[in-house]
Amino acid sequence: MDTVTLSFGDNSEVTIPKIFENYEFVRKIGYGSFSSVVLVRHLKTKEYFACKIVSRKMLEEQQIFSRFEQEVRLMQSFNHPYVIHTFDVVFDPQYIYIVMEYCPNGELFSYILSLVRLPEMEVNRILRQILQALQYIHSKKVAHRDIKPENILLDSHMDIRLSDFGLCKEMSHGSLLKTPCGSPFYAPPEIINNDKYDGVKSDIWSLGVVVFTMSTGALPWSHTNHAQLFKQITTTDVTVPQGLSPPLRQIITLMLQRDPNARPTPTELLAMPWLADDSSIDSTPTPLRRRYSSDNTAYARKLGTADHRLQRKSLVIRPENMITPQETMNLAIRKVPKLTKPEPYRTVISQMF
Repeated sequence: MDTVTLSFGDNSEVTIPKIFENYEFVRKIGYGSFSSVVLVRHLKTKEYFACKIVSRKMLEEQQIFSRFEQEVRLMQSFNHPYVIHTFDVVFDPQYIYIVMEYCPNGELFSYILSLVRLPEMEVNRILRQILQALQYIHSKKVAHRDIKPENILLDSHMDIRLSDFGLCKEMSHGSLLKTPCGSPFYAPPEIINNDKYDGVKSDIWSLGVVVFTMSTGALPWSHTNHAQLFKQITTTDVTVPQGLSPPLRQIITLMLQRDPNARPTPTELLAMPWLADDSSIDSTPTPLRRRYSSDNTAYARKLGTADHRLQRKSLVIRPENMITPQETMNLAIRKVPKLTKPEPYRTVISQMF
C-alpha cells in the first residue's frame, strides 16, 4: 500500500495511506500543532477537498479529545456561505480525517502581504462577508475566539470562509466566558486582563485588528515583547491612520474600544452606511503593489524566511500612519519571539508574561 509521510507542528511525523475511504492524497498544504492539512481528490467525482488529518494518539495524550469532538460537531452543524463547510469525517484506528471545502486562494494573511494593504472597496467587501459569518455563528451561540487573517480563507472567487474552530466555545444566554485564549496580537484587553468576557465582543475586537491590518498593512501595536504588547493593548487607545476614509476610521475605532460594552455587534456594524450602502465607499483605486499569488511560501522567502509560518508573526508593527512597501519588507524580516502554547488548541494569555 502506497503511503505518504506528513509533518505536524510539534516536529513529529506520521505516515498515512495515499488512498483512504473515497479519497486520494494529492499534495501537502500545511500543518498545525496536532494536525496536518492536505489536498485530496474524491475518487469518483474527481472533486478536490482540503483534508485535516489528526492523530488520535496525540489527542488522547494531550487529553483534548473532547475539545476536538466539539470542534468537529460544530463544524458539521454550520451551514453558511462564508463559513467553511465540512463534507465528511472519516475515522480509522489511528487518524481522524476531516474533509472540508478547498479554498485555492489560501489565507487572507497571504493576500494582505501580497498587496501590502488592500483597497478600501476590497476591505469593505471582505469585512461584510466576515461580519455575516460572525453574525451567523453568534446566532448559534458560538464564539470563534481566534479571529485572525490566518483563519480566514479565500475561495476561487476570492470570497471568504471563516475557518479553524479549534478554540470556539458555545455560549449560554447572558453568560460570560472565562478561559483566556486566542492569539496575542488579536486578543482584546479583557482577555489579557484575565477577566470574564463576552465572546461576541471579543470576536469584534479581534476582527477590528484584522480590519486595521487589511487597511494599513500593519498591526496597530508597536511592541512585540509580550509584557509590553499586553500593556499597550490594555492601556492605550488605538490610533487609526488619517489616510483612511472617515467611515472606515470610525468603524475601526468602534471595533477597537477597550470597553467591550462600547463595541458594536456584527448586526449593528452591517447596518452602518459604509457597509450597508456600496455608494458610500471611496472608489478611488489604491495602487496594488504585487500580483496576488496563492503560493504562501514564495513571498515569505523574499521577505527573509523560508517558512511562511514564521512570517505570520511578523506582520507588525506600527502605531503611526500608512507604511511604505519597503518599510513592510523591513518589518517582515524581524523575528518575533515564538509564542508559547501551554495547551494545544489554546494559547493561555495569563501564562505569557
